[in-house]
Amino acid sequence: MHLDAIVELASKLFDVPIMLVSIVERSRQIFSARKGLEVCETGRDVSFCAHALELDDILVVPDAMLDSRFARNPLVLGEPFIRFYAGMPLVAPNGHALGTLCIIDRRPRNGLSAQDREHLKALATLVLDKLEVRRLAVAHRAGQTRFEQIAATSPDGIICANHLGRITFWNPACERLFGFESTRAVGSSLDLIVPPRMRGGHGSGL
Repeated sequence: MHLDAIVELASKLFDVPIMLVSIVERSRQIFSARKGLEVCETGRDVSFCAHALELDDILVVPDAMLDSRFARNPLVLGEPFIRFYAGMPLVAPNGHALGTLCIIDRRPRNGLSAQDREHLKALATLVLDKLEVRRLAVAHRAGQTRFEQIAATSPDGIICANHLGRITFWNPACERLFGFESTRAVGSSLDLIVPPRMRGGHGSGL
């Protein structure tokens, strides 16, 4: 389930017009997923979510107009006219607070029931899992790019193969050493560079 699907589901579960995954940075908050809001970011100085990050639990604001922290906030006095807010901090495995999963209504509410609190926490855990998968994917791509940059200039032949013994990476030095271009080598069996008399023993060792 993608983040957009999570906020769509959550907006129906809590019956609210606005649902956000907000990532809070030094000077702004960015909405990684949103429902019912046109803008994709705001300044941190008007962020309800920045206040939520100061807590270990859900921040609940039943009526922003009656809360001195938010009564003069432009997001309360103008679009999207926030009255009710509930935000669960999103804390990464390393303890870093990333942002919140938050519920917003244009009408005051009495608060959150115990069941709604549990639902919001469970959905926040799901959001964190998705954010962690995204982070690992980005790190993997960055690491792969760095590896390929180093391998491209290495004087040594560098070959990578998968569990089936198919070549997945073939650097320029291999082209010089073995005489096969990358377009020919990648996807081929490692037998490409193993003398015929040794292929049986090599294959059994994979």
